[in-house]
Amino acid sequence: TGGPPLAPSAGYCLQSIGGSEFNVAFAAASLGVRASWVSVLPDGALGDQVVECARTAGIDVSAVQRRTGDIGCVHVVGHGISARPHYQRLSSAFCTRVDASTFAWGGLLGGVRWVHLTGITPLLGEGPRAAWEAAVRAAKEAGAMVAFDLNHRPALGTLQDLWRIVG
Repeated sequence: TGGPPLAPSAGYCLQSIGGSEFNVAFAAASLGVRASWVSVLPDGALGDQVVECARTAGIDVSAVQRRTGDIGCVHVVGHGISARPHYQRLSSAFCTRVDASTFAWGGLLGGVRWVHLTGITPLLGEGPRAAWEAAVRAAKEAGAMVAFDLNHRPALGTLQDLWRIVG
């Protein structure tokens, strides 16, 4: 939501819900395609807001888990050509509470034709990487195609780091 600046030197604040995997599910649901989104969100109002946004868009969120923690977010710092993203996600409920056993991928991917994954998740830490790898294995076992969006974030690791994981 937009609002007046908090101080004369502050800019407007716009809140938006998204993320690569969420955005793909949102787009698919908007086109009338059955879409599910799997994640870990924090307990409380911010997690509730994300779940409600997804449900309103027609995204199945039955596999979203709620845990203690923060919500990952990005702030755009600066203006014009000097604007740059500042991510706050390493203390998120997802990054701190997910591992290879968090999701029952075999059951979640039964009958699914496509799974969309990004190159961000495996660089977020050992737990997210293990969950990502479990999803890839389960997709292969289920015969689902994996759509992979490299979506490389240099602040999380080098391209070589990412290729060692996804290769």
